[in-house]
Amino acid sequence: MESNRAVSVGFSLSTAALLATPVLNLLFRPIIIAGSSHLLAQIEKEDYDHRRLTSIGVSAAGTPISARGT
Repeated sequence: MESNRAVSVGFSLSTAALLATPVLNLLFRPIIIAGSSHLLAQIEKEDYDHRRLTSIGVSAAGTPISARGT
């Protein structure tokens, strides 16, 4: 979550707006919990995939990374 501050702030602000509304907070609380779990899983998956690809020498675009950086 620390590496994706824009996503974290956007989700936090929308959550705060929904939970600050008296009736909507009861309806959207389970949706927010499920959404936050899904968001965290997606961010962790992207971080894992990025680390795995760079460790085997492949960029995110699928092109090989040379040892000399050229």
